[in-house]
Amino acid sequence: MMIDKALVNKNYNSFKKALSKLMKEHPNKIAVVKDQKVIKIFNTIEEADQFVIEKKYKPGTFLIQEISDTIHYISRLV
Repeated sequence: MMIDKALVNKNYNSFKKALSKLMKEHPNKIAVVKDQKVIKIFNTIEEADQFVIEKKYKPGTFLIQEISDTIHYISRLV
């Protein structure tokens, strides 16, 4: 399976642009980003993983990112 790196980067850049607002509203939570939008916020990575599995999102079409001052590129391929 080929991952579309351009799409991954677009989603990640969208997350970075939204980070300031997300930090105010949802610090230390987990964001799922798809189609260059934060679509859902979770308390844990496991909850976010379950969500993308249930939605059957294809690897590389979404990101799961921690909402933190320190950006870790933790995107998961489930």
